[in-house]
Amino acid sequence: MGYSIDQFSKITGINKLVLRTWENRYEFLKAERSETNIRYYSDNLLIKALNTKFLIDNGYKISFISSQDDKEIDGLVESIKR
Repeated sequence: MGYSIDQFSKITGINKLVLRTWENRYEFLKAERSETNIRYYSDNLLIKALNTKFLIDNGYKISFISSQDDKEIDGLVESIKR
């Protein structure tokens, strides 16, 4: 099915409250919902979250990151790694 918010938070190092806030404020890292309305995260969202955490750790703001598409986020990550 995917990762629970608790698992997702532990893997990414992003606090659960922050994940919920980003989802509500920016519609970013928006989790799927089970029939009982429980969040679950896909592998693709996990990669995006890890990239997001990397960008934030390198000085980017979530307001900027959340406005980028997946390719742009990947490009930013690659430019920092070089």
